[in-house]
Amino acid sequence: ALDFDKDDKISMRFVAAAAALRAAVFSIPVQSYHDAKGIAGNIIPAIATTNAIVAGLQVLEGLKILNNADEDKTLRDTNKFVWVSRVPAAGNRYIYPSTLKEPNPKCYVCSQGHQTVHIDLEETSLDAFVAKVLKARLGIIEPNIVMGDSIVYEEGEDADAALAKANLGKKLTELPGVTAASGGGMTVDDYRQDLTLKVLLVHRSASAWDEEKFPDGFFIGDKLPEGADGENGGDGDGDGDGDCEVQDASPPAGAQAQVGGKRKREGDAGDAAPSKR
Repeated sequence: ALDFDKDDKISMRFVAAAAALRAAVFSIPVQSYHDAKGIAGNIIPAIATTNAIVAGLQVLEGLKILNNADEDKTLRDTNKFVWVSRVPAAGNRYIYPSTLKEPNPKCYVCSQGHQTVHIDLEETSLDAFVAKVLKARLGIIEPNIVMGDSIVYEEGEDADAALAKANLGKKLTELPGVTAASGGGMTVDDYRQDLTLKVLLVHRSASAWDEEKFPDGFFIGDKLPEGADGENGGDGDGDGDGDCEVQDASPPAGAQAQVGGKRKREGDAGDAAPSKR
């Protein structure tokens, strides 16, 4: 077998001529000899590996999306999961499709972009909240926390280390707009994943948790499970929703939390929908 060498003039002329003829057939702009030489030098021959086959299947599914002119049809109507098996399935097939699943209502990406966290706001520090709730449970990689129009915590290359140091040790009730009586709210941006999440904070005393049912000392969800009465620093209606109504997350008078100024990205803080950027 002959090895192709882009520096071999005869070989390169043949390739450039053949490519020009092929391009003309499909109405593709013809490349010059020098351009073809640069392109040919970067080509890695494709072989019929599993990766190449799967890539072709992905293109076919992509074409289905592009060719769908019916606005009433969703991806579940036009597309399929396509599985590639190492061993033959029924009918001696290695490739078989399946119907797309419905979005998971418990997934914060698939949901309405907000989560309610029932936790002891008076005893939980921001450091513990970031580690145990945002990162360990909600899957946030680099949280940037905004309360009202103020940044109270951020991570990443341009993060303010002094800001993090000033606020990480503070209890949640020491942050802007958070009280045990009315709870609080925050917007969490994760630029690594291009996600935005609204978090509603509802107070529930640490002594009220059943350690067997809630070993982490908090619960994520709109309502506490049946049998766990919600607390909100006052009289509740017993429906487990914490009776929390957050109308203004701006810092109250005398708030002691260190804030980092305005948000890096302008937007409607009240928009609860997750955004892909």
